[in-house]
Amino acid sequence: MKCKVRLEPAGKEYEVAYNTPLRDILLQHGFEFPCGGRGVCGNCKVRVLSGHIKAEGIHAQILEAKRLDRDWRLACYSYITEDVTLYTNSSNQVVTTDHLKLAMTPEKGLGIAVDLGSTTIVSQLVNLSDGHVISTATSPNPQSQYGADIISRISYALSSQTNAACLCQIVRNAIYKQINQLLSDNKYNVRKVVIVGNTVMHHLFCGFNVAPLSAFPFQSEHNEGKEYQPADLGWQEAIDCPVWFMPNLGHFVGSDILAGIEAIQMHKQERFQALIDLGTNGEIAIGNKKRIVYTSTAAGPAFEGINISQGMKASEGAIYQINETNGNVQTIGNTKPVGICGSGLIEAVHWLLKKGEVDCTGATANNQTFLPIYGEIGLTDKDIREFQLAKAATRTGMDILLQKANLSYNDIEHIYISGGLGNYLNIEKAISVGLFSNECQNKVIRMGNSALHGAKIFLFDTSKKDMRNIANITEYCALELHPDFQDIYCNNLLFP
Repeated sequence: MKCKVRLEPAGKEYEVAYNTPLRDILLQHGFEFPCGGRGVCGNCKVRVLSGHIKAEGIHAQILEAKRLDRDWRLACYSYITEDVTLYTNSSNQVVTTDHLKLAMTPEKGLGIAVDLGSTTIVSQLVNLSDGHVISTATSPNPQSQYGADIISRISYALSSQTNAACLCQIVRNAIYKQINQLLSDNKYNVRKVVIVGNTVMHHLFCGFNVAPLSAFPFQSEHNEGKEYQPADLGWQEAIDCPVWFMPNLGHFVGSDILAGIEAIQMHKQERFQALIDLGTNGEIAIGNKKRIVYTSTAAGPAFEGINISQGMKASEGAIYQINETNGNVQTIGNTKPVGICGSGLIEAVHWLLKKGEVDCTGATANNQTFLPIYGEIGLTDKDIREFQLAKAATRTGMDILLQKANLSYNDIEHIYISGGLGNYLNIEKAISVGLFSNECQNKVIRMGNSALHGAKIFLFDTSKKDMRNIANITEYCALELHPDFQDIYCNNLLFP
């Protein structure tokens, strides 16, 4: 059975399977769930204009506690069981996080924040007078056709100047298309465009040589921010304002992490905070207002489904949850399973460990090369190894950063998980397979897109001081130079 969902005032319509979680639809629409879908923040509320969405049990209790009338629903607790029309007030999406209310000085005009991700590009039009998001545009990064991971794209860019120019131009064109999608008659009202991304995205967009990023010590001379005029990019028909690609922190840690630090206000906190961005690479920052240490881990793209035999990004048909009582799976969009996304990979490994089909070393029972999860969908023994490498790199990065800062996990107040993985991540299972330490229990916060959060804040002139302050207190940690790196890494390869 199919149901139609219409979103107003955007005028977008989707046809989805019966009992599809509304969250799956709104994530495609650029919505953010700051509390990770726990019903705590209330920022995902929608008004039912026609049709019906049941509100029972805990959903009804939360609506009552938040004093929302009978027409309102929380998207994180809603399921589509009939044709509905919903009002999704984009002005509810403010330049804040659920945990830190940011008092931005109002400015005139509009701004556009862009998160140039390796997999997905997201842009938002922001009213600078009140910080409200007016509209959102998302699209796949077209560079993916030349390599799903950033190493493949570096290799492609280095093979010829023509290829490098191609990667530059197609991503500029993609952002330009999104800007046109966001705007109608607002060309002269847009005051600035801010773009953030990882180091490779920064270099490819700016046309910088990526060769230094291809070999040790992976240091580039071009980590500075870059300002463009629309004519420099061929965007003069859409906007008439400066375009600013934010500076990298350096060493394979880009402006997306700089923006993430800004989003959680790490540089203004008394207590220590941690930010982990699990995308096609793994970047980690730990610190407070006095000192921030950061690093990049060679986690690889396993958490985005890349290099996993039946892996896929978090999109319709991706297995993201497994009921370990009966083996039933839950997919994004509530459709037929077609693959496994990052959170589903964690669930699958946890289930296989629980059943004894994989042991603590990662070896499979009876040397099986394929372990079914649902029908023909499953993991190979190589997938298990790929996951071990990714989780060991991430955990090792955290362990060594804490050592460098003379801290323990108990000293960390919050651990913010950024990136698409966080939308469906089961924290308890992530701890159980060793991705996070046991001490992380009750400290992990699903941040959603911290890079986009920070990019929106950087649209405001008052954030310029923040950028300088962050630069003054950040310090890079080279994991491979730590004397115990190999021992820590090998130990983290094992499952608890």
